Amino acid sequence: MALQIDWYSYWETQWYDARKVYEQMHSVIVENIPADRDTPLCVMDVGGGSGTLIRRILETFPRSTAVYVDKLAYPELKKEVVEQMLGGFADKVAFLWNDFGSEGWDVEITGPLDVIVSNRAIHHLEDHGKQQLYRQIFGHLRPGGVFLLGEEVKIRSERWVGAFQNHRIESARRAHRRREEFAKEAALIGAMYHRVYREPEKSANKWAFLDQQLQWLADAGFTDIQTLWQFYDNVVIGAYKPE
Repeated sequence: MALQIDWYSYWETQWYDARKVYEQMHSVIVENIPADRDTPLCVMDVGGGSGTLIRRILETFPRSTAVYVDKLAYPELKKEVVEQMLGGFADKVAFLWNDFGSEGWDVEITGPLDVIVSNRAIHHLEDHGKQQLYRQIFGHLRPGGVFLLGEEVKIRSERWVGAFQNHRIESARRAHRRREEFAKEAALIGAMYHRVYREPEKSANKWAFLDQQLQWLADAGFTDIQTLWQFYDNVVIGAYKPE
């Protein structure tokens, strides 16, 4: 019997109620791919995770093919499960089980890509790693190609940091009926924000400020850089490689 998994619950929303945010980010990314439904695109997802974003893209652009890049950091996320998540689209996907922060992760990529996407993955890299990755992504796009980036960003104002943290805690409160579950997740959220803003060397989340991200994309060569959507500390950015 095939394993059935609700990936939005298991993967993207493992410990707080962010399902609507993830779905909205995916929608903004897909809706801003500048092509008709019948256009045969070559797409790459950097940090593909469960494969949900690639699946949405291939459902929307069924004549397209994709490249999935991720190292599968979590032991529960096995290759066959990702392939199952992609369902009938798996045969249209080339899988690169590589760490996109490592040297040479992209040596197997051949030919220019029309679209490159990434959703809430690149923030695990240090700032210099982000900048290098943006240059590599730029190099793999065809002239006129688009990069659509969903990310978590760092907030400059202490007042807004507190507001954003409280928003996540309230999301956790709504998501859990049992008090002990909420208390555990609220503590995790508080610890996450503390590490990012007070002990960044200990945090797995290396958030950067939004204006830094925009500048690094420009430094990599991108033009027409635009923040397409923002909800608290989640953003979607679009950028083009010049023709």
